[in-house]
Amino acid sequence: MGRELLEGDYIQADETPVGVQMHDGRGKNRQAYLWQYSRPDGSVVFDFRLGREREGPKRFLENFEGILQSDGYGAYDRVGDPWHSDARTGFTSAAGRLAPELQRSCRSFKHAAGSTYPSATT
Repeated sequence: MGRELLEGDYIQADETPVGVQMHDGRGKNRQAYLWQYSRPDGSVVFDFRLGREREGPKRFLENFEGILQSDGYGAYDRVGDPWHSDARTGFTSAAGRLAPELQRSCRSFKHAAGSTYPSATT
């Protein structure tokens, strides 16, 4: 499954923390991570790692040359093609372009409603 995923030209990646019991006798969970790699309507691969360092995605994606969509976490830097898609950057950019229009809409709504709703900038 991993090979099939890496042969494509687009991968979505994310990591999530999971608690793991270690056999060290302390009886406490340690935080580890499941790194998820997938594409729409395709395979999903989970890669378990004890840490959140760059080594996880670097090793899994070392031969991948397509577009990698992620949340912008630094561990994904310099992985995939130079046009790496950073969903957080895209969202921030879009929100910045829409902010003036959103602020005008909020002021119009406050005026029409005759209330004291907080402004979009506070």
